[in-house]
This record gives sequence, structure tokens and C-alpha cells, in this order.
Amino acid sequence: MAEPNTPHVLVVDAAAALRGILGSVLQQAGFRVTLASGVREGVQALEMGRPELVVTDLSMPDGSGHDILLAANQFAPPPPVIVVSGSLSESGGDGHELLEAGARHLVPKPFVFAELLAIVHSMVAL
Repeated sequence: MAEPNTPHVLVVDAAAALRGILGSVLQQAGFRVTLASGVREGVQALEMGRPELVVTDLSMPDGSGHDILLAANQFAPPPPVIVVSGSLSESGGDGHELLEAGARHLVPKPFVFAELLAIVHSMVAL
């Protein structure tokens, strides 16, 4: 179990299997992890315990990763947000709008967990 001063990562994804695997990978890497299954749970988790980093899917049944990004931006300073999705591209569409709204990194699905972990480590030092 991670120590209380260990960096806290919030993972928001409606896909239970991916959310669970990503949570396990991050915990094994030494992070404290909170898992949320959608926008409502994600916003509640943000309000209850401000994470140092947020990893969110874009498409969820009760909203969008954009909603999570906007909620994270209410903090001063806002935690960095990584958006993962099978439907985004950094060259346009949702990707461009997310970057303008403050997303720090866009990761297209499918992704390699080691690559996502390297991005997380570059944003949050253990």
C-alpha cells in the first residue's frame, strides 16, 4: 500500500477492465490510485481528494472526459490531465479542443501501458 505522501492519480474510465488494469499498473509503479467509473464519480473524487494527476477516458455514458478536464481546471493550480481515447487525434477535432482546454497529453487507444506509465512519470515525480 502506498504512503499518504505518495503521488495520487485519479483514473476515470467507464470500462471496468481497463480501469482496473491501469489502476494496478499505477499502484505497482508506486502511485496512490483512485478509480472512478464515470464523470459523476470522477468529479466527486476530484472534490474529495485532489490528485496530482488525472487520467481520463474521453467517452463515458454520463458525460465526457472534457467534463473531467473542466472540473480539474477549477483547482489552483489544476492537476495535469491525460486524456485517453480511441476516438481522438492530436491533429484536430476533440484533440485540439482538449489541448486548448488544458489537457497536458492525449493518448490514443489502444496504448502500451509502459508508454502511458512513462508519460505519467514525466508529469508526476515519485
